[in-house]
Amino acid sequence: MSHRDGSVKVVLTAAVVNFFVTLAKSVGWMFSMSPSMLAEAIHSFADTANQLLVYLGIRISRKGPTREYPAGYGQARYLWNLISASGIFFIGFGVTVYHGVSPL
Repeated sequence: MSHRDGSVKVVLTAAVVNFFVTLAKSVGWMFSMSPSMLAEAIHSFADTANQLLVYLGIRISRKGPTREYPAGYGQARYLWNLISASGIFFIGFGVTVYHGVSPL
């Protein structure tokens, strides 16, 4: 198994596990209607989405050279990791600000 195959396996395993954790927390929220459980379900959904973005980067980075990109797409992995990290930061920031300025 090459390094790249190991990366895909780890990322897909994390995405699948996070998906089922999201489902479990969502069901828990439906029964309890607890705001904390809803927050946890949203957090797990964000984890799942981030893993899918990382997987997308890995898949794109495997493309070979083309006429438009003679060096290939290898750096796409880092771009999608940056997009994932930025999404976590800015969406978290937005939700925090919203909760800070909205009335209880």
